[in-house]
Amino acid sequence: MALYRPQHNVDHLIVGLGNPGPTYEGTRHNVGYQVVEELARRHGFPRAKRGFEGRCAEGAIGGRFVLLLQPTTFMNDSGRSVAAAVRALKLPLERVLVVHDHIDLPFGRLRLMEGGGSGGHNGLKSITGLLGPGYVRLRVGVDRPASYDPTSSPTTCSAGSARARPKWPTSSAPRPTPWSYGCTTAWR
Repeated sequence: MALYRPQHNVDHLIVGLGNPGPTYEGTRHNVGYQVVEELARRHGFPRAKRGFEGRCAEGAIGGRFVLLLQPTTFMNDSGRSVAAAVRALKLPLERVLVVHDHIDLPFGRLRLMEGGGSGGHNGLKSITGLLGPGYVRLRVGVDRPASYDPTSSPTTCSAGSARARPKWPTSSAPRPTPWSYGCTTAWR
């Protein structure tokens, strides 16, 4: 895999959270990776390159230059990757969108929000710990695992639950771009 070098001034950073490796590939916990891969496919981004402790690809979405980033650190350390990209690209946090799984939303439901807490999500805790809470989050509902016990620690990341493979929509119908939601002027 080649090393990433910026080709344009990047307007926005879209980060898809997940865990690397075949154990987590295609799982609900890696929905952030899957969203970034689908954006790259639909918008004809070039093949991903290594950079910022992750895989990244640069291209245009809706007339804006966007860097798509999949941190290849494990979820708990994803802040290192995101912070490196934000600092190198000199982006304000309101131009950073983090896509991640959310077990308290029904499967496939989306919730876009600025700032806020981590909701117990270790990837968000890592990012917020290094950058602060001012970035935009796209929460993608994945439901709770069937064996989820609220009195014990969540098993979203465990190898057993990681094997549950969801059937994600594969429609090629056009989708709105992140900034069409208008949650912040930086994304319009």
